[in-house]
Parts: sequence; structure tokens; C-alpha cells
Amino acid sequence: MSEGSALIVPPRVGPLNTLSAVRRELVKIYREARQGTLASTEATRLTYILQAIGKILEQTDLEKRVEDLERAAKALTHQERPRMP
Repeated sequence: MSEGSALIVPPRVGPLNTLSAVRRELVKIYREARQGTLASTEATRLTYILQAIGKILEQTDLEKRVEDLERAAKALTHQERPRMP
């Protein structure tokens, strides 16, 4: 960074804890880059970070779903089955 220059990061509102929130932030960055209010290098950097956050959110959701399915399957196998007469 050259002397006298400052890193300007656009403000962000709200947490990035859902894919919808990440999508909204990506759209905001896209619009700012298209309008010229955000440098393309900064937009690229922020987009890369948001993509990583999105992947983590997806993986966390899938992990939870697998755990829920495994728990449900285990509960079904441990239920007493009706005995045939």
C-alpha cells in the first residue's frame, strides 16, 4: 500500500450466517463494482472470501442433516418391532 492511501472497505449490515445473507452481500459487492464505487481488486477479494463463507455454511448444513439422518436411522433400528403371532 502506498503512503497516503487507505484501504476502504464498504460497510456491511448484518451477520453472514445464512446463504441468503451471503448472496445479498455478493449482490451488493457486484453492484458497487459495476457502479465504480468499489475497486475491482477489492470486489474480487471480498467475493472470494464470501464464496468461502458460503461453502462453509453449505458444508455445516449438510453435516447437520447427515447427523440428523443418522440419529433418526439409529432410533428406528432400536425401536421394538411388533412380534408376529
